[in-house]
Amino acid sequence: MPPRKKKRAVRSQNDCEWPCPPLLLIILLLVFFILALSQVMLVHNTKYIDQQRKMRDWRSIQAELREMDRSMRALLLDKSIPSIDVNRKILQNEVNAHKIAAMIEEASSGLSRGISNVMPNDTVIADAMTIANKSANIQDLGPSGNIDLLNDIKNINTTKENDKFSLFQLLFRGGHFNRTANAAGFRTNFLNNSDENNNSLQPDLNLNHSVTWPQVRHDVKYKHSLEYCPSVPPNLVGATRVDVTHNANLSMNEIVRQNPEVLPGGAWRPRDCVARHRVAVIIPYRDRLEHLIVLLSHLHPVLQRQQLDYRVIVVEQTGNDTFNKARLMNLAFVEGLKMYNFQCFVFHDVDLVPEDDRNMYSCPVMPRHMSVAIDEMGYKLAYEELVGGVLNMRVEHFQRVNGYSNLYWGWGAEDDDMAYRIMHVGLKITRPPTAIARYKMIRHVKRKPVDWRKRTRLLRTGTRRFHMDGLNSLTYNLVSIQQRPLFTHVMADIGKVPKGFS
Repeated sequence: MPPRKKKRAVRSQNDCEWPCPPLLLIILLLVFFILALSQVMLVHNTKYIDQQRKMRDWRSIQAELREMDRSMRALLLDKSIPSIDVNRKILQNEVNAHKIAAMIEEASSGLSRGISNVMPNDTVIADAMTIANKSANIQDLGPSGNIDLLNDIKNINTTKENDKFSLFQLLFRGGHFNRTANAAGFRTNFLNNSDENNNSLQPDLNLNHSVTWPQVRHDVKYKHSLEYCPSVPPNLVGATRVDVTHNANLSMNEIVRQNPEVLPGGAWRPRDCVARHRVAVIIPYRDRLEHLIVLLSHLHPVLQRQQLDYRVIVVEQTGNDTFNKARLMNLAFVEGLKMYNFQCFVFHDVDLVPEDDRNMYSCPVMPRHMSVAIDEMGYKLAYEELVGGVLNMRVEHFQRVNGYSNLYWGWGAEDDDMAYRIMHVGLKITRPPTAIARYKMIRHVKRKPVDWRKRTRLLRTGTRRFHMDGLNSLTYNLVSIQQRPLFTHVMADIGKVPKGFS
């Protein structure tokens, strides 16, 4: 007989296929619950922490905005700030004082032997007195050392030899107009001692560090013996290929060798004709040596092909405090007027390189925004009120809008404020055609902009305070003015950041 099959036990539906103790199952469920609860608490705490941080930031910003409002109210109530027109006259007096000193210094020989051995001739004395007498009205302009200087000059009787000596001694009191090293000395010192790896443009210790105001003077013979340059420069080449990468072979020394006719201080003028425009190019600077080298290598040839009488001025603030680009451009304008009789100023970002020399840096009839098309912006104008990047303004127009606002600490919005000033005083922003107003931007890490609430607060009040915030409220301590081979370096202490503006 075949063996009988054993019957398998029938399991109930409630039985587990594998042994599963109830205690282990409970533990697994508990662990899962704890993990889920911890994730919920983590998300909740993160949101809570973010909310608390945003609340603290909001309270901090509100406190800073209140400080800003108090500072702006104090500015509007400050009776010591002269009006725009009076400030223009004060600045003209300062410029005239420097012109007189420069005339006597150039006409005098043997200055290094001391004042007692040097006497200016009668022609120089007469010219100095003419400038002093033609100076702006000095009544009710408030205290000023240069105004007192002009008053003293007017009160001197130049028919007497003793008073001639008094005038000469007066102009050179305090050693403010010391002679600097000659052109060859500047060029030699820079070539031998420059440090290409140092981003700072600190003055060279081998140079004379006294504060001097360089002069690029044209004698009468030069102006009358040559014709004016053509209205359309004949050497323009149009669009050019621009390489904005910093080549290891490109250095300040190499640019100096490529531009042998550029004078110390970054000045140049055509030899075979009289330039139609006298232009100062202002470059605000901080720790961008490679960018400056690239810009100068392209900018000098462009300005020379345009046959301009120009000077490149690089302005830098001391220390590492918050950058104030607008204040630097204002002080460069003031010091630039003392250097030479410029007709217009071009305010130029260090990271923008022109691609077409038909984009003229000559003096415009109205303020000219030159950097219309930038490669990083797709060669399109971002918005109609934009004047940032490269802006060209005549001296009288810049004084009419009272310069830039001094209150924009940090990055951003000072150019928009300038656009509102230009339109507020009735001037018009002009632009060259997009096809030629093209620039390449040198790649760099963008700085963090100032909080948008601060920028908005300043922009909304810009037209109400422009007559009290600008050239007439500008304060700074001039540290040095150095004539480098490719540019004039202006170093100044612009002070600390006021409360609420950092």
